[in-house]
Parts: sequence; structure tokens; C-alpha cells
Amino acid sequence: MPSQKCMDNVNSSPPPANVWCGDDICAAAQQTVDKHCELNGHLPDDPWIMFIPGDTPGTYKQCSCCCSCFGQDTPIEARPGEFVKVQDIKTGDSILAAGASLAWQPTQVSFASGMETAQPAFPVLNVVFAYDTEDIRALQVTDDTLFLMADGLLKSAGVLVPGDRLRRADGGEAEVFGPVTRSLSVGVHSLEMGPFDGVNLDGHLLSTYGVVTADLSVQRMHSSGNLRNTDIIDPIVFDENTPVAGTEEYLLRNRAHSTFLEDVRAAGISLHASALEPPRPLVTIPPGAKGFLTNDQAEQIRDGAPRFSSTNTFRITVTERLIDLARPRHGDVVMLIDWNDSLPGAYAWTQLRQKYVVLSGGLLRIKALTEAGLALVLSHALAYHDGAECVGEADHAAIEGLRGIWTPAVFPTMCERGLAEITTVFGYVDEAAGKGDPRNRCEQPSIDCRLESYGAAMRMQPVPDCALNAPVQED
Repeated sequence: MPSQKCMDNVNSSPPPANVWCGDDICAAAQQTVDKHCELNGHLPDDPWIMFIPGDTPGTYKQCSCCCSCFGQDTPIEARPGEFVKVQDIKTGDSILAAGASLAWQPTQVSFASGMETAQPAFPVLNVVFAYDTEDIRALQVTDDTLFLMADGLLKSAGVLVPGDRLRRADGGEAEVFGPVTRSLSVGVHSLEMGPFDGVNLDGHLLSTYGVVTADLSVQRMHSSGNLRNTDIIDPIVFDENTPVAGTEEYLLRNRAHSTFLEDVRAAGISLHASALEPPRPLVTIPPGAKGFLTNDQAEQIRDGAPRFSSTNTFRITVTERLIDLARPRHGDVVMLIDWNDSLPGAYAWTQLRQKYVVLSGGLLRIKALTEAGLALVLSHALAYHDGAECVGEADHAAIEGLRGIWTPAVFPTMCERGLAEITTVFGYVDEAAGKGDPRNRCEQPSIDCRLESYGAAMRMQPVPDCALNAPVQED
């Protein structure tokens, strides 16, 4: 079963590929899918569009699976006291597995898969724990990896906090030593020990560097919301307000103790101090930059619009593809993504004769926006470098700009979808912030006027007067 992050990404894919192919189809294709994901720079839980036989012979229909979740080199106990790197475990190999009683038995791996790159590319979590008072260890795992806690409940890595007690494979307890942090790994890998019925954990718990984690079968059923026996999951995992590791909220709430980095480095664990600080915007937007939204509008959209977690990076992949499509016509523009900037926005400016466009992570993570809406925003920002001075002019020119991003066959559909998505996003702006400034219609047109500008461009009509400052009357 797919993870919830995977399903969110599949559902946000363009139709008709926004349909899960099914567990059987995806399991059979997973190893091939992962190879193609790796070749194309996709990350775990990014959707991968496939073609399967249609309802009539000789036809095909679209659906999606996902790229596959241990970090590279995670030690898995294969035989008592003997650990094997996760990437070296193959389908059919025997490793130790157990149930809630922790009676470890050799068990055959029903399915093993993974992806690797030459350079660190896959976002993972660093879980540092004290195995005992003198043995500090670290695991790299995905955020939905489930750890068995000392109280017998399962808890996902993304919501572990300092002081949490992990169950050791020998029945003892280990303590989460500091805040869970994010980094990059050169590979991610998955192990399934067979079908999970949603109740019985027997054969689905693994000894992972001395602590107990659940296999991918349990992880998938939990992430998809189909886990029947919720008594085995810590309730905090289901709380939507629980801060997730790697986010600003988590790091502000869970500070490392004063000697954390020293103790970690003494244990031979590489962890940069910046991982303990809340993410800050990477790009400083100059005061004179042109923006897609006013500050008030951006804050209201950030507060009101449903968004993906900052740990779900699929929208980076989508936007990078859009930038590649836009680059042939705008090769002189540096186009950047500032994933750390949580305020929705797109900005354009020129500095030292270099043209820039920046799209914020807060914009990319808005659930209402797919590649269609994001392309329209990108086109709006690029319009400023093509001569647009006013916001409404950039909106108007953005429609024409889409013709340079999308082929003629898909332009009409993507244009209509993009405008519908932007209209939805504008709906989170209240009347006061959306009415604009009648004295400065160029820089602050009303939301209604902006939609009118888009519509005028689609009808091949000029920029409406409401988007332009009134001409100066001569005496």
C-alpha cells in the first residue's frame, strides 16, 4: 500500500494519471520504477506515471506508482549479532524478524528495493539515540519509518522527540538523544517481510542497529490510513498539529542540549550544526523586486490555504521541470526555488545586470496548485523581464507566456486549469486585502481586476484599464 505522502502526490498529478495503479501492479513494477526514478532525479514518494492495459484490447490507460526506506548503509540484523547493510539485502534473503514479543526468528525477505545516487540526493532523517550510557548511535530513515517504543506502541520517525524511549532488540531501552534532524543520503531502501493483516506484527519487526523498527508492509498500511489496529500506534502520530522533524516548528520546540554536537561528534557521527537551526530563506528578496502577491495577501494565503509539509519535496521536482521548459525562451534569467521561504510568493528583479526569478517553498507547497497553476505564476514572474511594469500587465502577459511552456496540444487545458487553480488560491484573500489600491492600480490592482486581466488575455483583448494607473491629466 502506498504512503500518504505518495497518495497526496498521486492525487495532485494531472488527470488521468492521478489514480493509484494498485498495490499488485506497483509491487510488480517497483524495482524497474526505482531505476527510472533514480535516472530521472526523482525522490522517494514522487509519483511515476505508467501505462497499463485499458478496458478494451490494444488500449492503454494511465495511472501512477511511486518511487521507493531506510537510508544508505543502515545496519539490519541478519543473524544474531551479525548486521548487514540494507542495500546489500535482496529479495529472498533471510534476516531476523519478530513480533511484539521480540522472539527473533530467521525470516525471508519478500521484497527488497531501493535507489542510489553517486551524490547525496535523498532527504532523510537522522535519529540519534543513546543505546546505553556510553554508546551513541545514529540511523538515517525516512520520516514515516515506524519505531517500536518502550511502551509497546509504534511511533513514526518524523515525530520522535528528545527523551523518547525506543525499544531495543534485546528488550532493553534506548533514548532518543536529541532532536531529529534532516540531511541527504546517497540512497534509500525498503524491506517487506510479507503481507500485513493490520493486526498481528509477528514477522514484521526488524532489528535495526539495535533498536526495533517495522517493515514497509506495516509502514505502508499505517501511512495509507488503513491500519485497523490503531492501538499499536502512538496517538501523537495522528495529531495533525504535531510538529514534524525538519520543520521550523519542530526545531523551535525541541532544542538540542548544550553538549549535543560534541557528544555526537565524539561518537563518530557527522552532523552539521546548521541541521539544528530552523530553516531560513536562502534568498534575500530586494525591496524593489516585483511580486506575485502583496505581503498581506501572502500571509493570508499561508494561514488559510491547505499546504503540503515541507518534508514533501515532490513540488520541487515539478517546478524544476517547469523551469527547464521555460529556460529556452528565458536563458538570461536565473530561476531559483527557495524551499525554506514559507511565505507564498514569486519575485522578479534585476541586480548588477543579472535577471532573477525566485519561487518560494510556501507557494510550491499549496495543495491547490499543480504544475498548471505553478506554470502560470512562473510565467507571471518572467513577464516582468519581458517588459511588463504593472501586476495586471504581468498577469495578461503570463497567458501568452504559457504558450512558450506548453505545447499547442496541451496549452488550452493547462491554461484553463492554471487559471482555475490561481482563482482558488486568491479565494483565501479577504475583501480588505483583495480590493487593491485605487490610487496605485499598477502595483496593487484588486483581485477581481487581476482575474479580469487573465480573462482579457485569453480572449485576446488588451490589458483592462483597472490594471493600469489612470493617465495624468494635463492642465
